[in-house]
Amino acid sequence: MNSRRIGKYIWAIIGASVLFHVVSLVAGKTLLENWRWPHHPFHTIVESFGALIAFLVAALLLWRNRSRHFAEDVFACNLSFGFRGRSFAIWSMDTLSA
Repeated sequence: MNSRRIGKYIWAIIGASVLFHVVSLVAGKTLLENWRWPHHPFHTIVESFGALIAFLVAALLLWRNRSRHFAEDVFACNLSFGFRGRSFAIWSMDTLSA
């Protein structure tokens, strides 16, 4: 695949993501303004999976891009997000049992 075609795919993905987030924001501020779903065990699971994904991405970055300096910065960001997500999930479970 040539780089021009890959660039079009990347811009299409970014555009779809921006559109999804704008629609979600507008829906949240208008149609779903009073809607709540407080389900702490589900939130804990979502935080745990987010931490797991962050740890896996950090490991893949370290494994695949050992010679590139920018990978270390992104690795550190993913690792810190993973620890933050996991500690938040543990804190959520702790507040449930209290």
